[in-house]
Amino acid sequence: ITDDEIMIQGAELAGLVKNSDGSYVLAPTPTPDPDPEEKPDNRPSTPSDDDDDDDDDRDSSSSASKPSTGDKVVTKGETTTVTTGVSSLVKDETLSAKVSESVMNDAVDTALKTAAKKGTDPVVEIQLDSSKDVEAMSVTLTTKSLEKLANTDGAQLVLRSPAASVSFDAEALQAIVAQAGTNVTLSVAPVATDKLSAAQKASVGNDLVFELLLVSNGKYVTDFKDGQATVTLPYVLRSGETAENLVVYYLDDQGVLHACDTRYDAVNQCVIFTTPHFSKY
Repeated sequence: ITDDEIMIQGAELAGLVKNSDGSYVLAPTPTPDPDPEEKPDNRPSTPSDDDDDDDDDRDSSSSASKPSTGDKVVTKGETTTVTTGVSSLVKDETLSAKVSESVMNDAVDTALKTAAKKGTDPVVEIQLDSSKDVEAMSVTLTTKSLEKLANTDGAQLVLRSPAASVSFDAEALQAIVAQAGTNVTLSVAPVATDKLSAAQKASVGNDLVFELLLVSNGKYVTDFKDGQATVTLPYVLRSGETAENLVVYYLDDQGVLHACDTRYDAVNQCVIFTTPHFSKY
């Protein structure tokens, strides 16, 4: 390698540039261009997967919060039944619920319209469920919501729970509407022996006693006039008892027993009886 080539390589390594006259000078430092002004991006954003998930969560929360009314419609034989589940609470082994007028109206309207199309009798069933063990039930309804159903021939209202089920025919509903105030509460509960009179204790011995009540504005609705209520209670036959001989009795204040029309459902282990009024049984 020649001396000139060595000199050229050294100049380049030192950052020198060659002038037109053959001499070497330091290369000027380039001045950087100013940063361009950042402009906003006005393009519509593309939803990310997270955004989609959020939207899905909002949609599902919204739909889940809506009350479910008339969620099950079944036509069987001569009846069309609309079953509506309602929120309930458990306290001291009593399952209780308050059915709003709008929920009841929706169920009644669905039952009446569907039954009219099919030529069947409308039945509205209010379902109370609980994962806990319960022995009593309490259901409050607005009297106004019962009027349409009560004025329809062949109509029935069923209030069903694990503790008991009660069905009212149209005539019974008419009697209830005529006697009740704004709201009416049905309760079914076992009666402790110490709550019975001496005469009643002597009549029932060790047998179970239940009290059925309809209360409105502090007053009892006991008489269903020409109507009937059908009551279903869980009951396991005791040793020596048979379904054929099982009878439910109305227990009056004097301790006198009055037999009710009774039958036993061995499959579901429950006793079913009809009555024209509420009291102790």
